[in-house]
Formats: sequence, C-alpha cells, structure tokens
Amino acid sequence: MTGPHTIAEPRIAGGVVTARAVVERDGTTGKVTVSNGAGDIPDGIAADAAAADGDELSVITFGEAEVVAAGAININTDVQSNGDGKVKAVTTGGYVIGRLKEAATADGHKVRIFVNIVPVAHA
Repeated sequence: MTGPHTIAEPRIAGGVVTARAVVERDGTTGKVTVSNGAGDIPDGIAADAAAADGDELSVITFGEAEVVAAGAININTDVQSNGDGKVKAVTTGGYVIGRLKEAATADGHKVRIFVNIVPVAHA
C-alpha cells in the first residue's frame, strides 16, 4: 500500500527480504538487508520481497507504506526498527523511520506508516 506522494527507489537485495520489512543498506556493497536493530540507519520499507541475494526490489524511502508492528503501538507514534524487519515505538538511541497513521493492536499487525527517515539517533 502506497500513497500518491510516495517515493520508491530500486535496490538490490543482499539476501532474503520480506515485503513490509524495515531495511538497511550495506555501506560497502549498497545492497539492502532486513534491519538488525534500532541502531541501524534505515534505508526504508521494502515494498516487495526479494528471494535471494542479487534480486531487485523497491524500497519506500518517503511517504505512505505498510509495515508490520512488533506489538501494540498507538496512532501517531514515531517508530524504529525492532531488529527483525518489524517496527516498534522509538526508544533512546534508535533511528526514526516514520510515524504510524493507525494504531497497531498486537505483534504481527499490518499498519500504515508515513515514512520520513531521520538519520540521527533519537536522544
């Protein structure tokens, strides 16, 4: 799910990437992988899946996207990577990926987010 002002950019996967996952970009190869944690600088949200290293996929770097929550999160909450591709509420030291446009009620709940990556760790 994307909105009318969404920016999706082509990327090359560095391995298996699931759709709706928070991804990070490798500083050496430029390939994207599922984010390992809140301290990773996010590249965006995978718009589609990649089955293997070298597969092409689209990554939403700005605008509306759908993500998977790691638990209950209130609407309008800033979120970051949970370390397994899901999102959680921002804590100290995490990088903001965006803000939830609807509440998540449980782990695995698919929700809309407005992606607006802040490349500075939350203090």
